[in-house]
Amino acid sequence: MKKRLVIISVAVIFIVVLFSVLFFFNNLSFSKEFTTDKILIKSVIKENEILNRTLLIQNHRENDFMTEITDLENLTFLSEKNFHLDSNEAKEIMITFTGENSNPGVYAGSLIIKSGKTTETIPIILEIQSLSQYFAMSTDVDSKYKDIKKGEDLVVGVNFFNLKNTETKSVDVEYKIINSNGEEIFSEKENLALGSKTTITKTIQTPNNVKTENYVFAAVLNYQNSTSTTSYFFTISNKISLADLLDENFFLVAILVVLFLIVGIIIYILMERDKLLLKLREQQKHQLKFYTEGIEKQKQNLLKKARTENEKEKIKREYSDARSRVLREIKNEQRNQRKELRKLSSKKQNREVGRKIRKWRKETYAKALEKAEINQELKAKLLTLKRAYSEGYISREAYKKGESRINRFTKK
Repeated sequence: MKKRLVIISVAVIFIVVLFSVLFFFNNLSFSKEFTTDKILIKSVIKENEILNRTLLIQNHRENDFMTEITDLENLTFLSEKNFHLDSNEAKEIMITFTGENSNPGVYAGSLIIKSGKTTETIPIILEIQSLSQYFAMSTDVDSKYKDIKKGEDLVVGVNFFNLKNTETKSVDVEYKIINSNGEEIFSEKENLALGSKTTITKTIQTPNNVKTENYVFAAVLNYQNSTSTTSYFFTISNKISLADLLDENFFLVAILVVLFLIVGIIIYILMERDKLLLKLREQQKHQLKFYTEGIEKQKQNLLKKARTENEKEKIKREYSDARSRVLREIKNEQRNQRKELRKLSSKKQNREVGRKIRKWRKETYAKALEKAEINQELKAKLLTLKRAYSEGYISREAYKKGESRINRFTKK
C-alpha cells in the first residue's frame, strides 16, 4: 500500500508538471497583447555616424500602439510613434542612432511600447566613440553578475588594447553605473598606465538605496583627443519573482525535477523489491561465518587433545575436508534459496517470502550436513548442531534428526 501511494503521488506530480510546462510554453506568447524580438538594444557608433536598427513587434490582439524613447533626446529617433495593428499582424519599426553634435560616452535610456493594457520597456545602451581611436575596450563579466542584489558587489574585468603601438601610455578612465533614466548612481575616475594589452578587475559595491531596475556599467577612456567606451548591462533586484522563475530556463528546471522524481521512484521500487533479498543475503552471510567458526573451534579443541603430530595432521586433514564439504553444500542451499526468493518476489508474494526466510534459517545447516556425506568425526559435528539449535538456526525437529543420524553413524 505504501509503495502504491508513492507511485501514485509521483505519477500525479509528473502529470501536473508536464501539463504545466506545456501550458506555459504554449501560452507564454499569448499572455501579452504583443511580443518583440529584442529584450535589449545596444549600439556602438562613431562621432557623426548614423546607424539604423530594426525592432519587430508581433501583435496578438487588434489594438493601437504608442512608442517612445526616453532619456536619449537628440540621440535616437523612431520611424513611427503611433500605429494600428490587427490581430496576429506584425510590424517592423526603425530606430535611428546618431552621433551628430554629441560628445563621446555611454548613454542609457528605454524604448517604451504601449498597447491596450500591456506596456513593455526595452533598455537601450548607446556608446559613442571617437572617429580615431587610440585604444579599444571590452568587458569580461561572470554571468552571476547579470542579476545582483542591492549592496552586493559588481565585479567587472575591463580589457584595454593599444591600437597604435606597444608603448605604455598614461590614460584617464571613468567608471559609471547608469540607471534606465540616464542618471549616474556611481562614478569614479582613475589614471592608468596601459601597455599593448592590459586587463584590470573593477569591483564596485552597489548602493543599498537604489531602485530595483536595470542598470548599465560603463567605462570611458580618454587619451589625447581619443575616447573609447565599453559597457555591461545588469539588473539590481531584491527578491525572486514568479516572472524570474518562469523564464526560458523554466522548462529545463521542470524536466530536471521530473527526472529526479522518476529516478527516486525507481530507486524506491528497487529498494523495496530487494529488501527481502538483502535480508536473506545478510542471514546467509552470518550462517557461513557462524558454522565456519564452529567447525574451526571444534578442530582447535581436538588439536589440543591430540598427543602426537600424526594425530594433529589427521585432525587437520579431516576437518579441512569436512569444512569444505559442509560449506560447499551450505552455499548450494543458499544459492537455491535466492533463486526461489526471486521467483516469489516477482509474483509479489512478500508474506510467503518472509515465511520462507525464517524457515531457511533453521534448515540450511541440516540439509547441507546431510548432503555433504561426511563420515569422519561425525560426533564432533553434534556440538555444532547443538550450538546451531541453541542459536535458533535450525529447528528442534532438524536438530533431533541430525542427532539421530550422527548417533547411527557413530555406532557403526
